[in-house]
Amino acid sequence: MKRPVIFLVNGITDLTPQMTTAELIHEAARRGHPTGVATVGGVDVTDDALRVRQRAVTAGADVAATLAALATAPVTPAPLAEQLVLVRTNPARDPRAWAHQHLLDTLRLAKARGVEIINDPDGLSRASSKLYLSRFPPSVRPETLVSSDPAALRAFCEAQAGPTILKPLLGTRGRDVFRVSPGDVANLNQILDVLTRDGVALAQSWLPEAVDGDTRVVLLDGRPLFVDGQPCAVQRRPPQGDFRSNVAIGGTAAQVALSEAQLAACEIIGAQLVADGVRLAGLDFIGARVVEINVFSTGGLHDAGRFGSVAFAPAVLDALLGP
Repeated sequence: MKRPVIFLVNGITDLTPQMTTAELIHEAARRGHPTGVATVGGVDVTDDALRVRQRAVTAGADVAATLAALATAPVTPAPLAEQLVLVRTNPARDPRAWAHQHLLDTLRLAKARGVEIINDPDGLSRASSKLYLSRFPPSVRPETLVSSDPAALRAFCEAQAGPTILKPLLGTRGRDVFRVSPGDVANLNQILDVLTRDGVALAQSWLPEAVDGDTRVVLLDGRPLFVDGQPCAVQRRPPQGDFRSNVAIGGTAAQVALSEAQLAACEIIGAQLVADGVRLAGLDFIGARVVEINVFSTGGLHDAGRFGSVAFAPAVLDALLGP
């Protein structure tokens, strides 16, 4: 019997056929792995066991059919100790911060009891903050300031020769991301108030290549994922009248080749991710510099695959679950 696998997600109704998580769920079930899906609050702890409230996955003819069957599957309890756990949650897209923190604490306990978890919960805690980028040399990232002090952030902006990007330390989908140009700071105080009112802000120097958008590169076990010579990478171009390239706010995806400088940056950052137990991650590049590291529910497989008619999900599961 093949090894059972459980996928942990924000919510089952959030899944769509174009999502990387959905492709991985379908592929695991198609291969004959007993596959379940549970939500972020679906793990229970007792004195002698951890149990997960999951829905069993029945592989359909395609990803959409698999998700349709999953939506009506009954919830049943199962021992977590018998499962390989794939964490596909996304705390930044869920207002229940307490639930995600509790899940990480629970997964640390599960890890201590011998459960294999991908990505490692301690690695997720470290690498999920944008502060993680500061571990790496300036050659692979923009000049950066992380602070909750509006005065320090203002001074950083004023010292830049070009624009500054301001965004929350925890965030996703391009929300609350601002570009401030030199001499155009009329609303800077208001922007900094929004970003620091309930947390810490990140300021990054503007990279000229940003006019062409950014590039998402998927790393598997510390290296860019390639299938048949094609990288699992997507260039995301900003919509008309916006500097943000996130697909969620209207950006468009395009096929892209990786430069030698990007490959070198992947090697530097990938080695640290592997050391931290992060086997599957996404790096967002502007030019040759990384501006984001994505370790929760890394996406990109669908768009990267459709450009070259390449299926990346099987290669991911070959590494994580075995062929």
